[in-house]
Amino acid sequence: IADSSLYSRVVRGGATDSLPVAQLGNGTSLDYERLVAIKPDLVMTFATGGGEDDYARLEALGLPVMLTSEWQEDSPLAKAEWIRLYGTLFGAGSADSVFEQSRKSYEAIREGILAESVPRPRVLAGMAYGGVWYAPGGRSYTAELIRDAGGRYLWEDDTTREMRLTLEEVLALSDSVDAWVNPGMFAKPSEILAVDPRVKGIKAFRDGRVCQNDARKGPGGGNDFYEGAVARPAELLLNVTECLYFGSDSLKRRNLEVPPYKWYRNIFKL
Repeated sequence: IADSSLYSRVVRGGATDSLPVAQLGNGTSLDYERLVAIKPDLVMTFATGGGEDDYARLEALGLPVMLTSEWQEDSPLAKAEWIRLYGTLFGAGSADSVFEQSRKSYEAIREGILAESVPRPRVLAGMAYGGVWYAPGGRSYTAELIRDAGGRYLWEDDTTREMRLTLEEVLALSDSVDAWVNPGMFAKPSEILAVDPRVKGIKAFRDGRVCQNDARKGPGGGNDFYEGAVARPAELLLNVTECLYFGSDSLKRRNLEVPPYKWYRNIFKL
């Protein structure tokens, strides 16, 4: 965050009406000279361990750097709790109460879902590229979200965060898949089939029950699942439950309200 003659504030993210944003690029395209000239009080960035990381050079330039790693959290509530840190940074005294309200809402919804004695859908996640199926592990954010939403993740007993399987291993389970979420970056059934037509044998695909998390866009056109959904875990949980049980009627039967925000959508219902 910076105060300067050029900009009242600098934020390495989306813009607001009251806080002008300096577009400085990112990774290898980051404009370091401009950033130094602005003299920021704090530069917020993140690290992946790859060649795009910029924090080492930022520190070498004498800039104060804070690494943000909410994206590495394995729990929806752990992601949301980062609001307490930002509340401390920006002097928002209500941040703790906002998180507590979110936590209580999320836990109440989760307990209500899991208390219902209804068949739990078996859920597949991920997608195949070049014959390799990339899927979240049983101790991942996605796996926990599926469990909390009342689903049975196919690899819920796995103890890792990421998995690589052969497509044949996944197809061997294809007739037991009731719902499929996060099919790579693909928005349409035709796009999935273009990558590997063999996935049409997966039961959830045959039944038209494939959900993608790209239904809501942020102000800059980015996927709001990675933005707004982080701060609204209770609404996200309702949305995932609606996705897994396919429709608001199932929510009404479970005495759950229809989610006001929708990040997940069924790709067969364009």
